[in-house]
Amino acid sequence: DHIKPVDEGSKRRRYFRLTFDKSEKIFQCKSRGKTLVVDATDFPPEGHQSLAQILIQAHRKGWRKFIVYRITGQRYLGAGFGPNTQDLEIHLYGSPGQDIANSLMGGTVHVHADAQNDMGKILHSGTVVVHGLAGNTGIYGAKGGEVFVRDSVGTRWIINSVSSPVGPGLKVTIVGSAMEYLAESLMGGLVLMLGLEWDEHGILRRKYLPFAGNSVLAGASAGKVIIYDPDNRIEDSQYANAVDIGFLSRDWLSVSQKLTSLVKSRFEQATWINHMQRWRPLAELVLRNGMNARQNQDTLNELFELMQALPERSGDFKRLQQDSVRLKSLIEEKLTGKAWRTLVRQLSQTLPNDTWQEGIEVLERLMDWQDVTDLLKKADQHFALGLKIENDELYLPIDGEKTEIRREDFRVLRPRKPHENTEEAK
Repeated sequence: DHIKPVDEGSKRRRYFRLTFDKSEKIFQCKSRGKTLVVDATDFPPEGHQSLAQILIQAHRKGWRKFIVYRITGQRYLGAGFGPNTQDLEIHLYGSPGQDIANSLMGGTVHVHADAQNDMGKILHSGTVVVHGLAGNTGIYGAKGGEVFVRDSVGTRWIINSVSSPVGPGLKVTIVGSAMEYLAESLMGGLVLMLGLEWDEHGILRRKYLPFAGNSVLAGASAGKVIIYDPDNRIEDSQYANAVDIGFLSRDWLSVSQKLTSLVKSRFEQATWINHMQRWRPLAELVLRNGMNARQNQDTLNELFELMQALPERSGDFKRLQQDSVRLKSLIEEKLTGKAWRTLVRQLSQTLPNDTWQEGIEVLERLMDWQDVTDLLKKADQHFALGLKIENDELYLPIDGEKTEIRREDFRVLRPRKPHENTEEAK
């Protein structure tokens, strides 16, 4: 309250306070370094004069950073800003109402409280960070973006979400747990659930059940739910609609051998090369936006040289070792992020699914552990988990002890295919 009102004092200062009675005094902001501090008292929960509408109006006048406090149930905060909002930053304090960050298309919304039901519906891109609990039916029908929740979430989270291949993709990190019907009818995206909580002394501890519900990925066709379960407390019956495929081995030689075996069993050399040449124009188109011409050409040359040689090397251990190193370098250094994911999707649409589906899954799974590592780093930045990285190994202070976070301590769940059992999935 010590900040001067928006219509008083010099406009050269960084912070300006807005109250309901002065909501018509918002001026055109030409500096990205200014912050509008909004006292939510007396703003109606919805309607033309609502808090959500005032934030949208201020954004249209050039304001990009908002701190909103004394919120008492106002709805739709962070929603309705439209596209091209990558520089939007909103901090919410108090008791926000439902429908936070619906249809967000860029920027960051920090909820410094619990989030109510229906948060992040039809989320397109951007980041939503909840420093507390989140209610039911969050992230419904989302197409992309990143969501981080410090505690647990309610029922029917991440239902009917797609993770659009033309967008940034959908990734959700839940430090706590989720209730029933998690990721129902999921059509793409990644959910990381840690099953952790802070006790009254601020010590990070494992929850007794990392997943308390009895339904995950029901009716889903794609996407993954990765759950930290080092004590094996999740029962198979809790994911009857999914299979646990685990992470791929860290041994890149075994990965390249698996790919070679798949290729050799399904293609003659000439047929395989023909498919690669058909795929190359699509690969060039996909990578063009993310690389310069020289990088694009060098990467494609290396990729196709490696893949064309795969069928004839299954018995050459030394060459397979060399290919393993090249494959690791190619993926980690050049084909990470959006370009790599889009490339894999294009390949899956170009080559016959009945001959290459297993190979597509291997290529996608190569990035799973890197995704988990990246999400843990970001969650640590938001919530101060105490993450330590030593020689590429991950550690968290759990139950007061330095605990290594290992690949084998996770359940990596994907939707069960028709007539598939767990052994076939692996």
